[in-house]
Amino acid sequence: MWVVIRLTLLLFLPIVLSARVDIFGHIGSMCHSEDEGCGSHRGTSYGGGVIVPFFGNWTVEGDFQTSYDPRNRGPDEFWRDRKTFYLANFLRRWGNARAYAFAGAGVGLQDRETEWRHEVADEDYELDPRTQPHWFKVRDGVFGGYDRYWEFIWFAPRGGFTVYPHKHVPVGLRFEVYIVRKNGGARVSVTYRL
Repeated sequence: MWVVIRLTLLLFLPIVLSARVDIFGHIGSMCHSEDEGCGSHRGTSYGGGVIVPFFGNWTVEGDFQTSYDPRNRGPDEFWRDRKTFYLANFLRRWGNARAYAFAGAGVGLQDRETEWRHEVADEDYELDPRTQPHWFKVRDGVFGGYDRYWEFIWFAPRGGFTVYPHKHVPVGLRFEVYIVRKNGGARVSVTYRL
């Protein structure tokens, strides 16, 4: 297995070394969609990545993003949700080296961590472990839960544009919108061309 990985890296090394690789860091806003939809469930997102030209106007992008959505109504009434995405995107560019639009999609993994507390009026309320496996009793009238799991992301479309304002300065701005699973958002990035 390691032989295949090493040979693959050696085959793509000349492409990567001759290409104009971009790195970027981003910040934005992401909708933390649940079964009831997005509503006001938004969190600040941040992360970064690297863009490598692949063939012609096609690029391969490695992208990391995390977002946190705290919904606090009190010490025993809250919902805290963190979603982290690790994506490999295949993007097409239209334009020139200083200004271009891009669109494409990616695949990857989502790491989701959720913690909650909920007050109930009925102090005799009992949990059903078949339908509420991640819940536990904090004390009479207060229940909580914690859940963390990984999911595969089969399709994550995105699109946007990048501008390098000055041809002698390798720093640019990137704006994009995206959808990952049922979560969508917008973000702005500072890019640096190596």
